[in-house]
Amino acid sequence: MYKLGYLDDDKGNRTSFARQFEKDFDLHVVEDLNEVKSLEDLMDVVENESLDALAIDFQLAASGDIPYNGDEVVEYFNKHKKYFPVFMVTSFVSDALNRMYDVYLVNDKENVENDEYRGQLILNVNNSIVAYQRRVSAIQDKAMALEEKQKTNDGLTFEEEQDLLNLHLELNAIDPKANPVSAEQLQTKSLKELQELVQNSRELLKSLS
Repeated sequence: MYKLGYLDDDKGNRTSFARQFEKDFDLHVVEDLNEVKSLEDLMDVVENESLDALAIDFQLAASGDIPYNGDEVVEYFNKHKKYFPVFMVTSFVSDALNRMYDVYLVNDKENVENDEYRGQLILNVNNSIVAYQRRVSAIQDKAMALEEKQKTNDGLTFEEEQDLLNLHLELNAIDPKANPVSAEQLQTKSLKELQELVQNSRELLKSLS
């Protein structure tokens, strides 16, 4: 069972969401809003709780307890934890759609009581988690294969070196905290100089797959 986080500034909505999805996911509902006063705090919750996906309300800032809205969460995760599954469950679908590029992420809170609608949402979340984990594993595997070849007498061709560089840039975008090689280092050092740093990143990135 996948672990799904849920963030909503309204306690009644949190209770309702837990009731609707507690049998389908290992839920982590954020009850103490002081823990998520910033987007960085929210990211810490996702990582510390080892969440597989995150569901959020759109109008998070309506009550004043949270200083950001759902579209800002999606944008932040796109920049700092690329591809991580974030879904919106909101009563303000039109407003959310006007602020979102990916309409697939927006779900109507009023329809969640409908078994068919809820079932499709559950399927979408599960499929997105599988796709995310498969994507990360594929990138890791390609990077590891090139790193192993790099150690051989043949080494890497110029094209393969560029491929390896791009793969680690991608891993850095997926989870920069788990990858000790910063984007700046990747772009300014040669791959051979990065060999030892990259070696450490493989172990840390196992938690993503």
